Amino acid sequence: MTNHAFKANPPQKSKSPPHRVPLTKADIIDSIHHRLGLPKARSIQVTETLLEIIKQTLASGEDVLISGEGDGGRA
Repeated sequence: MTNHAFKANPPQKSKSPPHRVPLTKADIIDSIHHRLGLPKARSIQVTETLLEIIKQTLASGEDVLISGEGDGGRA
């Protein structure tokens, strides 16, 4: 009879990405306000318009591709 020894694999650490805080609408508004120097009210209007366009596009079944520098992202 052959004697087989089995060793348990040590527990592996999770390779999940570090916890990130999600980007909020308020963050987008603040970024537009500070980066472009637009008044806060105009930054809100621009953000709301952009988000409405994205929502309508997705609701119609179309994809939204947001890319640029870096590896881009898909919404």
